[in-house]
Amino acid sequence: MAKKKSVIHAKNIVIFGAMGAGKSSLINLIADENIAQTGSNLKRCTLTWTKYTLPKLFDDDMQHNVFDTMGIENPELEPEEYHRSIKNASRLLRELDACGGTNLLIYCVQKGRDSGALRSNYQLFHEVLYRRRVPIVMVVTCLEDERIMEEWWTRNRASLETSQIVVEGHACVTTLRNEDEKYKASREVLLRQCQGDGNMKR
Repeated sequence: MAKKKSVIHAKNIVIFGAMGAGKSSLINLIADENIAQTGSNLKRCTLTWTKYTLPKLFDDDMQHNVFDTMGIENPELEPEEYHRSIKNASRLLRELDACGGTNLLIYCVQKGRDSGALRSNYQLFHEVLYRRRVPIVMVVTCLEDERIMEEWWTRNRASLETSQIVVEGHACVTTLRNEDEKYKASREVLLRQCQGDGNMKR
């Protein structure tokens, strides 16, 4: 008698943001190892993705699939490029639908980015593609020079809300391992966001 295949309980997390925001480094921070290649020389690309499987991210039976989407450097795309990007994004959504839907969106933002570009990427994923049906958290990277990383959020929260960027949670982080204490604190706060209320699906 053939054995039944065990059911894999998985949570799907999609990370998006502009090119160079630190999405691959963020995935390495989540995994606490270098599983994603960083420092791409690509100047511009349409939206594609890479899947990373983390079978034991937490002390439970839940597998976490993290999707690293390749960002769009310039939000003012040519119509043909924008159309290809939307088609590729739709393919990703269909793939995720086949394995349980999307549980969480992580918006990766590098400090100092223009608020117009931040709003454009936010609209594309949260409002257009996911129609505000999936929880979204913002993770701000490159904050190793901040004495207290959380102070970035205190200073910039009002500006984000003015730009109509509203998120369910946030994390202010550094992905640099040589920043030992800040790195550990960054991973802890990021994992809390990943483990949080990500039960809504498309």
